[in-house]
Amino acid sequence: MENERVTKILVPTDGSPISLKAEDMAIKVAKAFNSELVFVHVLPTAVYLMPRSEQNKALEIRNWASPSTEDEKIAKIYLQNALEKAETAGVKSSASLYRTTFSVREALCTVAKDLSAHLIVIGTRGTSARRVIMGSVAAGVVTYAECPVLVAR
Repeated sequence: MENERVTKILVPTDGSPISLKAEDMAIKVAKAFNSELVFVHVLPTAVYLMPRSEQNKALEIRNWASPSTEDEKIAKIYLQNALEKAETAGVKSSASLYRTTFSVREALCTVAKDLSAHLIVIGTRGTSARRVIMGSVAAGVVTYAECPVLVAR
């Protein structure tokens, strides 16, 4: 990333306090580098609930502004709050909602690659004895993402 500008930053958000800290950190980084933020929420979905042709993908829900399920309604709130925060800070941003049969980690890494993200800013969550410092999604993203990852806590 030596001569490469950080123009697009992917920010996974789930409304948790630590993801809100990651949003704040991403906004600071975006302001410093004049970058665009892309807020993302991933909804894990059982295989049998997705059409066969869409299984094993990170499927973007293009009409998330009109949520059709309860989990989409909640995700919409998270994404709208993140967009409002970025707008207030004067940072260009967009948001996407994905449904996937992948793990959330796999979906985030795939989305980051597909969007040509230069950086991922993700919150960490210590929920198990093995993952006291970093949550399993964050640990997986750090391990498998093809771009740099900044972990907020």
